[in-house]
Amino acid sequence: MIELLAGTAAGGITGLIGSLAGKLFGFFERKQKLQEKKLEFEQELRLLELEHTFKSKEREHEQKILIEQNAADLRLASYTHDSNTGNADQWVINLLRLVRPALTLGLVLLAYTMPRTETLYLATTAVSWWFGDRARG
Repeated sequence: MIELLAGTAAGGITGLIGSLAGKLFGFFERKQKLQEKKLEFEQELRLLELEHTFKSKEREHEQKILIEQNAADLRLASYTHDSNTGNADQWVINLLRLVRPALTLGLVLLAYTMPRTETLYLATTAVSWWFGDRARG
């Protein structure tokens, strides 16, 4: 009878120890999984931040490309306008081609004789169109 009680007590204690050990190992396993998830989320957050930075820089570069393309299109339109004379007599074509140089010379002379802010600005703009690189910024 004592053996039966001792066996039952030993089995109960063994079961209790096994249950406690299982709970303890489960606790450590959950803690390890939480740590892994935390590291995974931190890595994912860092990747999202890097992607955001990359996309921002990419948008800046695309915007600069568009600005340069628009400036080139404006220059091309200006050159095309100046060289497009249509079907006209040669003297009309020659007269049309003298408009800008005549305006530039006239503005420079006007700025020299009447040095006001407006005339200086207009003369500077005209001379810059001929001799400047027309780059913005």
